[in-house]
Amino acid sequence: FASMSPALQKKVDGFRRDIEAHLPKDGKQVVFATAWLATDNVFVALMRDHFPSVLSGMHLVAIDTMHLFPDTLVCARQVQEKYAKQALWKMPQGVSTREEFEA
Repeated sequence: FASMSPALQKKVDGFRRDIEAHLPKDGKQVVFATAWLATDNVFVALMRDHFPSVLSGMHLVAIDTMHLFPDTLVCARQVQEKYAKQALWKMPQGVSTREEFEA
């Protein structure tokens, strides 16, 4: 983020202040639910860049409704790999595929 605009820098600074004020430094008991939206992925990237110990200790939870687009699943895999943060995937009880869900 070396060449951030002043407006973006102001937002990042506000984000950092909010994290410092509201989250424990070790990330314990913090849960971030993700739908793999761009904003969710930016959150993970900012956490890794500015608060790696919080990110390391927190839980990243993904809710799989069995209706995620294939591209979303690719994005999820890439984010988890890039930031070395595996998500805890939650699915409807008793199913692991869309076919089982629709049966």
